Amino acid sequence: MVRGIVGERRFSGILTAAALRKPATAPSKSPDKAAGRRPRLNTLSERLFEAFPEPFKYPPVPLAIGIGPKLCELMSPEFKPAEIRAFPHAWTSGPRYLKAVVRGEMRRNLDGSPAGLPEPEHRAAAKERLVAIGHSRAAGEFFVRGWGGQRNLRNDAHRGGTAK
Repeated sequence: MVRGIVGERRFSGILTAAALRKPATAPSKSPDKAAGRRPRLNTLSERLFEAFPEPFKYPPVPLAIGIGPKLCELMSPEFKPAEIRAFPHAWTSGPRYLKAVVRGEMRRNLDGSPAGLPEPEHRAAAKERLVAIGHSRAAGEFFVRGWGGQRNLRNDAHRGGTAK
């Protein structure tokens, strides 16, 4: 542990090795770009919810493959392509959307018409993504409260045990 001056900064407390490894950051002169985009993305999402209520509803339904370029064509006079691409990315990354894909719900076009079922590899990828973001219950792991606390039924079945 070190006390004293590190770079141009003076510290009165005790420093750890982790604090010493971090480079001193200069204050940013430009405003946060993400904060500037939020109002535009909120406007875009409101417009999409109004214009296309069938595919963009709650709970979410899987979207048709290739819907992003169609959105860019339809919304590009008013919004930048990068802003338009950001919305479907955020929409399809959410746990509720991923759970709908895992369940194999029908994909929807912008007009709400059916666009086919999700392919098995898309369902598997959605399941992996849910596990990666911490939604393992949606991926097939169910827990039961009992005398021993929480028990993973899937693991119990593999070990030959039974849930009580």
